Amino acid sequence: NGIIVRGNSPKNVLWRLEGIEIPNPNHFSDDGSTGGPINVLNSDMIDDSEFYTGAFPAEYGNVYSAVFDMRLRDGNDQKREYTLKAGVLGTDLTAEGPIPGTNGGSYLANYRYSTLALLDGAGIVDYGGVPRYTDAAFKIKLPSAKLGTMELYGVGGHSAIIDEDRGDAGDTLFSRADVGSRMGVLGLGHTRTLGEHSYLYTNLSLSGNGSGTDYTESPSPGESAQELRHEDDLAKWTWRLSSTLNTRINTHHKLRSGIIISAQQFRMYSNSWDPDRARMVVDLDRSGTGNTVQAFTSWRWRWNEQWTLTSGVHLLHYDLNNATSVEPRIALRYQQRPDRAFTLGAGLHSKTEALMTYLAQDVDADGRIITPNEHLGLTRAAHLVAGYEQRLAEDVQFKGEVYYQYLYDLPVENDPTSAFTANNMVEWFTNKPLVNEGTGYNRGVELSVEKYFTRGYHYMVTASYGESKYKALDGQWHNSRFNIGPMANMLAGKEWKLGPADKDRTLLAGFRWSVQGGQYYTPIDLQASIATGEQQDGTPVWSEKAGAIHKVDVVASYRVGRPKVSHEFKADVQNVLNADTPVFYYYDQRTKTIKDWPQLAVLPVMQYTLRF
Repeated sequence: NGIIVRGNSPKNVLWRLEGIEIPNPNHFSDDGSTGGPINVLNSDMIDDSEFYTGAFPAEYGNVYSAVFDMRLRDGNDQKREYTLKAGVLGTDLTAEGPIPGTNGGSYLANYRYSTLALLDGAGIVDYGGVPRYTDAAFKIKLPSAKLGTMELYGVGGHSAIIDEDRGDAGDTLFSRADVGSRMGVLGLGHTRTLGEHSYLYTNLSLSGNGSGTDYTESPSPGESAQELRHEDDLAKWTWRLSSTLNTRINTHHKLRSGIIISAQQFRMYSNSWDPDRARMVVDLDRSGTGNTVQAFTSWRWRWNEQWTLTSGVHLLHYDLNNATSVEPRIALRYQQRPDRAFTLGAGLHSKTEALMTYLAQDVDADGRIITPNEHLGLTRAAHLVAGYEQRLAEDVQFKGEVYYQYLYDLPVENDPTSAFTANNMVEWFTNKPLVNEGTGYNRGVELSVEKYFTRGYHYMVTASYGESKYKALDGQWHNSRFNIGPMANMLAGKEWKLGPADKDRTLLAGFRWSVQGGQYYTPIDLQASIATGEQQDGTPVWSEKAGAIHKVDVVASYRVGRPKVSHEFKADVQNVLNADTPVFYYYDQRTKTIKDWPQLAVLPVMQYTLRF
C-alpha cells in the first residue's frame, strides 16, 4: 500500500470513503504517511472505487499525487447471509441482511482478527516479533420515500508489534521496539432528491488516527540507558462536514458544487536522544486545532454526441498556516467513434504538508524553543494529461496516457548547499527549516490492455515509463527518490466449471507478474558513520539506484456451492519465486557495516471460506 504514482511520494495519496476524506486506512503505519502493509478495510466490504492519477476533477482537493475514492457496498436487503474466513493470517466474519420494517433497508458488518504467529513461528516471515492487527467495519442503509436515504457507516483498526533484535545468535537483546497504530471513522451520509433534476448528498464524519513508539536500545559500555531511548505518541481527531449538490439542467448541462469543512484537533509528542547535543531532545510537543475549508464547482457540458467539456474550480484554505489556493481544472473528451476516444485534462493542485512538519520543534542558538516550519506554505503542481482509448473487442480495452506534472513551491531546506526536499519523505517529519522555493517535474507514458471478466477469464497488461526530478536551493537537478523509471505488470485469471451443469463446482487459477525499477537513494559514507557512531550520508545525493524488483504471485481456489451454503479452499502465494532484491540500505552500528533490507520473502496464505 505504499502507492507511488507518477513519481510522487506515497504520503501524498488522498484516501476517501463514502465521498469524504479519511485518515490513512492501513495497519502498521506511521503518522504522516499513507503506507502500510495491510489495508484496514476488508475486501468483503468494498463495493467499487475510483482511482485518479492526475488532473483530478474539481471536487478533489488538498492532493496532487493520486486519489483513492472507495465505497462500501450495501448489505443484502432480501435475506441474511454470513461469511466466515479462517486462514494462516487470521479469522474474519461478515454478516449482512435486511432491516425489518424498512423497504430496502440493510445492514453489513465485518470483524477481523489476525496474527502472523503461524508464519513467524515457521520462519516464513521474520519481524523480530509477531505482528497483530484487528479491524471492523459496518454500514447501515435506511431508505425513506419522504426523508431520503440515510447511511450510517464506520471503520476502525488497531495494529501492534513488539520487535526485538537479539542478534544472529539470539541470546542477547540489543534493542526492543513497541510500535502501534490506530485509525477509525464514524460517518452519517444523507441523500435527498430535490425535485426532478437535483439531489443533495451530505456527509458528517468523525475520524481519528495516531501511532505510538517506545524504543530502547541496550547500551554499550559507558553509555546510559536514557541515551538510547525514543518515544512518541501522536494523535489527531477531525470533524468533517461535506455537502454536494448535483443538478441536471438538461441533456447537455450538469452542475456539481459542494463545500467541505474540516475541524481538526491534535496532540503530538516525540522525544529522543540527540548525539550532537548529548541529551534527550523534545522534537514535538504540541496540541491545538487546525481547520480546513474547501469549496468547488464543476460544469459538465456535452454539446453533442462526440464532444464533452468538464470545467471547474477548487478553493482550499488552511488556517494553521493561513494558506489559500484557487485551482482551475478542465477536461475535454472527444468520442470520435463508439469504440475510440481522445482525452485531455489540465489543472492546478495543491497540498498541505504533514501536520507534524508544521509543528516540529528545534532549539536556536540562544536555547529557545522554535517551530521553524509553522508558516510553511502549500506544495503546488500543474498537471497536463493526454489520453487515447480504443476498444479492441467488446470486452477488451486499450488505454494510453502521456503526462507532465510541473511541481513548484516544493518544501526544501533553507540552505543554499542542501538538496533536501520533504517530497522525498514517505513518513514521519523533519525539523529542518523549510521554504517553498523548490521546483520539480514528473513526466512519462502509461499503456494498458484490459480484458474484462467474460467467458470465464480475464487479463490485464500494463507498462509505463516515468522520470522524476527536482531542484532545491543548491541549484542542481537531482533524481527524485521515486524516479523509478520502467514498470510493468501482467495478471490473468481463469475459472473452470467442473462436473455436471447442475452442480456448482468451480476451480480458479490466476497469477500476477510485476517488475519495477528501484528507488533512488543517497549512498552511505561508511567511514564517517563509524567515526560518528550513526549513519552519515555520502555524496552525491540520490545518485544510487536500487535494483529492479521482480515479483510473481499465484493463486488457486476450489469452490463448492450448495443451495444454502458454499465452501471455498484457497491458496495464495505471494512472491512465489522468493525474489530478494534489496529495497533499503542502512548502517548497522553493532557490526559497523552497511546492511540491506530485502523485499518481502515468499508468503503463502492458505484460507478456508464458508458462506451460508
